[in-house]
Amino acid sequence: MDKPEKHSILYVDDDKQNLFLFQSLFGHLYRVLTATSGKEALSILAEHPIQVLFADQRMPEMNGIQLLERITVQYPDIIRILVTGYSDIDVAIDAINRGSVYRYISKPWNNEEVITTAKNAVEIFELKKKNVALISSLDTQNKLLRHKVEELKFLNELSLELRGRNSFEELLTISIERLKGQLTAEEAFYCQLDSQQQCNITIFHRSLPVNEEILDFLKKQGLKIKDKILTIDYLKEKRLFLIPLNFQDNNFGCLIFSIFIPEHHTDIPFLEAAADIVVSNLHRYQTHKQDLLKEQYMILGQMAGTVIHDLKGPMSTMWGFIDLLGQGNLNSTKRREYSTILNREVERMKDMIEELLSFAKGERHLNFEPIRFESFLKEILHLYDICFQKEKIAVQLVPSSVKESRVIESFTGDSSKLKEVFINLLNNARQALSKIKGPRNIWITSHMLNNRVTIQVKNNGPQIPEHLLSKLFDPFVSYGKEKGTGLGLTICRKVIEEHRGSIQAWSDAEATEFIIQLPLSISD
Repeated sequence: MDKPEKHSILYVDDDKQNLFLFQSLFGHLYRVLTATSGKEALSILAEHPIQVLFADQRMPEMNGIQLLERITVQYPDIIRILVTGYSDIDVAIDAINRGSVYRYISKPWNNEEVITTAKNAVEIFELKKKNVALISSLDTQNKLLRHKVEELKFLNELSLELRGRNSFEELLTISIERLKGQLTAEEAFYCQLDSQQQCNITIFHRSLPVNEEILDFLKKQGLKIKDKILTIDYLKEKRLFLIPLNFQDNNFGCLIFSIFIPEHHTDIPFLEAAADIVVSNLHRYQTHKQDLLKEQYMILGQMAGTVIHDLKGPMSTMWGFIDLLGQGNLNSTKRREYSTILNREVERMKDMIEELLSFAKGERHLNFEPIRFESFLKEILHLYDICFQKEKIAVQLVPSSVKESRVIESFTGDSSKLKEVFINLLNNARQALSKIKGPRNIWITSHMLNNRVTIQVKNNGPQIPEHLLSKLFDPFVSYGKEKGTGLGLTICRKVIEEHRGSIQAWSDAEATEFIIQLPLSISD
């Protein structure tokens, strides 16, 4: 096994005896390079990768601070250390301010001090390098995450647009036009399949241009289009995507897209999710017997399973980055506190991802345990301390006015699932309050009566139109949000119903309120 390459240290001093001594003492630990002047040091830096630089202060033409100041601009990643025979505090301060030195060492130096300083400097260099790589990876993952969010938004909008259409031709027209734009496809059309599931030139949808050459090409391939999406290279620069529209034992034909290969990378899981949305609406139109709500939950599960799988990558990267911030020489109490909070939130997001994946597969497991309401609520509100203060949102815990009711001390439930509910309600309130001027208030009222827990979350944001209130908990229904999937309140209702409770909403010109009722214990 090859030994790891030594780290490189450059020592700059106009005294050749000091250079020889430094090389002799520390050359067995590091790859030591030496220079007798700042000019020579800059030449070495231009040709060799250096991790740590020791520079003597007293040198002609260019002193140590001047050299370190130039290196700060040209080679900012190098860890810089000033060596001075004078203990003048002004020199040290000047070195820190102008040369951004890691530390300074007095002459004559102590060998152990130099070894320790070099070791720590190398560790800092490696940590900075890992940070740069991690931030770059995080940026890449964030771009992927934004792409996945946009895909989910598109799927949501497509589902909403198709939901109210009652014409087979209209459903196909909208689907083809939207997907063609999303995929930046050059051409898009629809074909029917014959009884042997072979691509047939029978064209159902004639309002869009049809490329007969492509259809002839596909027919000659003798393809069997069954359940999976097929990709075929067509000419040198184009690729054809054949997306079968199958629902249970029924086939509704095939969508075909022609895409330039260099310009676009197409995500197959996204196409599968889009095909599920299209074919489910075609099936709804044809049979007129589907339960719409069950269909929407099916689409939700398919989309969530597709997109959430891709979210695990960036979440893992974020977790590693946060953990890195809590280590090393970051001794600030405040940074450690924020790191702890962020770690807890990433853990919560990870649990939410696992929960959504289980939900997509139809697997739901609740962990019922006693919940102390006061600490449970404080933990959630603590997450909003900074943003609520910045946005001037006041949260008030209001005593209940219901006679014969008691204060909630504890009740039974799954704390992680219920936490998702209250965080969703607070996020909705926050977005609603961002649209008003003047006082911004959130009131939380709670009480216990007849073994039932009642919690009310109210805000003085804009009124929700009456025609939307009855549909507010349905999938894909959203109000007053520029971004969002319209799934948050649907999941909230499902969590509450799994706790054998209920959630309701009302709104008028003065306030919007969500009322949650839960049994005191699962046996009640």
